[in-house]
Amino acid sequence: MKFLNTRYLGVLIVIISVVTAFTTFSLSSRMLKLIDESGAGSCQSVGTCPHVTVINYSYIFYTISLALFIIGTLIVFFENKPEAIEPRKNEWDENAGKLEGEEKIIYEIIKNSDGVIFQSQLVKKSNLTKVKVSRILDSLETKGLLERRRRGMSNAVVLK
Repeated sequence: MKFLNTRYLGVLIVIISVVTAFTTFSLSSRMLKLIDESGAGSCQSVGTCPHVTVINYSYIFYTISLALFIIGTLIVFFENKPEAIEPRKNEWDENAGKLEGEEKIIYEIIKNSDGVIFQSQLVKKSNLTKVKVSRILDSLETKGLLERRRRGMSNAVVLK
């Protein structure tokens, strides 16, 4: 079960970058206009010129927007594509064909979850006891078909 699709995350980051750039442009334009209208825009000493301050902050936010846009675009176009899993699925299908009984059921559940599932979810989906699932996973792990990786208080089960 995927909690957050990386492609959607990338799109969200791109949207945030565009909104940040637009907001920066809008606010900096308004600030410069207000400075000019108020008469406070006379830059007699370089260090206290309000125009320079607004422009410098604008550049900082444009740089942040550009960085977010690049990161979001990279995430959208270079995420782990489902096609990368396809060659492994053929191998997983072969392995599933060699198994029988409850081992096959457990293996199929993991395979249908793109090869990764938390052990607690596996117990729920299989309707087997925790102990039974743990013993089956021990057997499959001994056969070299999967491995369990500790993730906080639970195990992630990953097909090899």
